[in-house]
Amino acid sequence: WTNKDQSVVYQTQWFDNKLTLINKKTGALIKNIQVGEAPAHVMTRPDNEDITVSNNGEDGMSIILAGTTEVSKMIPTQKSGQLATNPHGHWISGDGSKIITPNIFTGDVGFYGTDSGTVLERTPTGNSAPGAHPIAIGMMPDSSKFYAANLLHHSVSVINKDGTLEKTINL
Repeated sequence: WTNKDQSVVYQTQWFDNKLTLINKKTGALIKNIQVGEAPAHVMTRPDNEDITVSNNGEDGMSIILAGTTEVSKMIPTQKSGQLATNPHGHWISGDGSKIITPNIFTGDVGFYGTDSGTVLERTPTGNSAPGAHPIAIGMMPDSSKFYAANLLHHSVSVINKDGTLEKTINL
C-alpha cells in the first residue's frame, strides 16, 4: 500500500511484528514500526491518511496517526470472551468511519468503529457454514456493500453497509 502521493510504500512483515516504510523513489528504508504480531495487511484511511494494519496474531487493528510513526491505539476485533478472530485483508469504508475485517478463525466479517474502536457487527459468511475462512474484503465505491472472499467455501458473501448478509455467491 502507499500513502496518498505514493511517495511512501507500506509493507507488512507477516511472520514478524513490523510494518516497514520505504521511500518509493529511492527504495531506502524509512523506518520499521512495531505494530503487533503477524501484521497481514495495511491500508490508509481515505478521509485522513491514518495507517491501519490488521494483526493476525493479536486479533486487532493497529492505528498509526497520519504523519507519525508509532502505533497510537489497537482496536480489538473481538469483545471480551469472544473467540480469537485472526483478521486478515481488511477494508475501510469510504468515509473512514468503519474498518471491515474478514475474520478467519471465526468465519465472519467484523465491522468496527474506526474512531470509537468498538465492535459494531459480526456477520457470518459462507452461508453460516463452518470453515468458510473469509480472507479478504472489497467494497462498492459508495460503501453500500462489502464483499468477503471465502477461501475454503469457494464463495463470495455480499454484506450491506449495516452488516447484514444479503447473499452468498458460490464460485
